[in-house]
Amino acid sequence: MTPVFSRTFSILIAATSGLLMGLSMPGHNVGYLAWFALVPVLLLIHARADVKPFRLLLPTTIIWSWLAHGWFQDLFGTIIGSLLMIGVGFFFARVIHWGIVLSRHCRPALSLFALPLAWCSVEFLRYVLPYLEDIWFVLIAKSQWQQTDLLQILSITGFVGVSFLVVLSNTAITQLILTIWQRKAIHKPAIAYLILIAGLAYWGQQQIPANLPATVNIAATVDLTNQDPTIQALALKPMDGEGYWADTQAMSQAIFDVNAALTKTLKQPSNFIVWPENEMATIDNTVIVSQLQALARQQNSYLVADLVWREGDDQYDTAVMFDPKGNEVLRTPKIAITFREKQFGFTPGKAEDMKVVATPFGNVGLGVCFDRHRLWISRALKQHGADIILMPVDDDFKGNKQLPLLHATDSVFRAIENRVTYGLGTTSGVSMVINPYGQITARSHFNQREVIQGTSSIHPDSTFYSRNGDIIAWLMCLVTLAIIIDTRRRFKLRRVD
Repeated sequence: MTPVFSRTFSILIAATSGLLMGLSMPGHNVGYLAWFALVPVLLLIHARADVKPFRLLLPTTIIWSWLAHGWFQDLFGTIIGSLLMIGVGFFFARVIHWGIVLSRHCRPALSLFALPLAWCSVEFLRYVLPYLEDIWFVLIAKSQWQQTDLLQILSITGFVGVSFLVVLSNTAITQLILTIWQRKAIHKPAIAYLILIAGLAYWGQQQIPANLPATVNIAATVDLTNQDPTIQALALKPMDGEGYWADTQAMSQAIFDVNAALTKTLKQPSNFIVWPENEMATIDNTVIVSQLQALARQQNSYLVADLVWREGDDQYDTAVMFDPKGNEVLRTPKIAITFREKQFGFTPGKAEDMKVVATPFGNVGLGVCFDRHRLWISRALKQHGADIILMPVDDDFKGNKQLPLLHATDSVFRAIENRVTYGLGTTSGVSMVINPYGQITARSHFNQREVIQGTSSIHPDSTFYSRNGDIIAWLMCLVTLAIIIDTRRRFKLRRVD
């Protein structure tokens, strides 16, 4: 017997799913909720067959989007940011609606997989497609960014494997409840899939060595110079979005002084020191560069700073590394520049600009900020032989605390996918040191000037993912397309009959 829910009660049920899913996302960090968050609304959709799933899903997806994209308001302004959060909610609802419709009409043996496959295919495509990839990096998989056991599957599947398992858990639990409710029986495939998820978490746990050797020590600063009015007052032009750079010698010197002072407070020697992305000076600024070189010698460390490299008519946001003797040994232009940086005259780096340099502590590759978001960049650095990836980062949008953490999860994922060590210096947090298994060995606070220091190890072997890339994701897209084609063909045949 199917219960009849009132409109108000239906909205409350749908809103509960949205709240649970939203709270599971980075910034709220109750990740375990994602494994069953959609169950209430999926049961509601079954019970309210008289209402289109899309309408029932809207309270879920709008609340979920609002909790996951609160940073839109700081990035785009209150009005446009709010409209975008609602728009993303409509998009989420439509994708889940498509997945539910597909699950109802596809072959019965595939019904539990239809929604997870549809979701992951769309999620992957909008993560890698031009324009959308620049601003939209919220993934269901990121709800599990702290669950390193389960995340080890990233080394094979990339993020789609985690998203697929999370959505599959929701569909399996829903089907299990429905079968018990309607037929007083156990849905054995649903039980099997839930056991599979638990088994993969156990497998992941076994992949992480019990005692990782601390072979490399990395320090990173949070300079908070974007939020320092005395430093910003030194600029000729006010800071605007992501495209600013230090445009006076006094400003360059002030940024250097803050990071140098933080660096000198380190209580023990560090092999590498990473400063934030703040376009501190041009590479040909001999005053600043000579001080960077002197500090690298003084600390007996490799020092990574973010500078502006001008060559001809082009200028690049560039990570530059100096060795313990003060020599420049590596410079890597930022590849994944944003639309605001383009407006400010920056040029993206090229894949052929990526290089890796050997050090006594492992092979090092560099990137800048959003380069960790592009799936192929870290993978290419690993393919070039990188054991360690160091990146200056700027995620400072009006002191927002959600965006930096949401973006930092990209580094956790890239570390596991490619088994590399990550070191991140940031303008406002979160500075991190991450080992090849996604474990964070040092992490800063938000909006607090400080220096952190953590250890990691080297994992020289490449993973299935670093060798083959997003082959699993593309296979999911092809399988989803095949299910859609097969379902449409069978549905047409039934209509003819």
